[in-house]
Amino acid sequence: MPETLHGALGGALHAEMKAFLQFCRVEKGLAQSSLEAYHSDLEQFARFLGPERPPSTEVVRQFLDDLGSNGISSRSIARKLSSLRNFFRFLVGEGRLAADPVEHLIPPRQWQHIPKFLNQNDISQILAAPEPGDSLGLRDRAMLELLYATGLRVSELCSARTADLNLELGVIRTMGK
Repeated sequence: MPETLHGALGGALHAEMKAFLQFCRVEKGLAQSSLEAYHSDLEQFARFLGPERPPSTEVVRQFLDDLGSNGISSRSIARKLSSLRNFFRFLVGEGRLAADPVEHLIPPRQWQHIPKFLNQNDISQILAAPEPGDSLGLRDRAMLELLYATGLRVSELCSARTADLNLELGVIRTMGK
């Protein structure tokens, strides 16, 4: 039977964090930058906990509130909560904890940024940038025109092949979002 939250993590928080990061590296195949972010978030939480305080829902709420009062953006707070959520989910899944203290916490609301757009003058300048006198300039102009006319993503344009283009019908087939 799993120990209580305090018993399982009281003296072994860093060992559990190490096991979690190892799991993320080996089993989940996370990138080094993701592992470093997890490590940083968990270390920050461990410092907030101190040696004696058990991680509970209320303590996690206090941690998140403390971050907000120190000027940390809601996006960063949401990422730290995600790190804690994955960590505690791992511990529950491994049978090391009986309950997840962050299971019912809701991440802070994040502002949605309105996408920036180009005006007609910007678009004209971009389309006129390639040199029309050489083959690379013609290729670049065609690519820019295709992006502008269709709304393709750059990744979709880069993966397009000649076989995906039907000039008779005036269509291009692409796979993407």
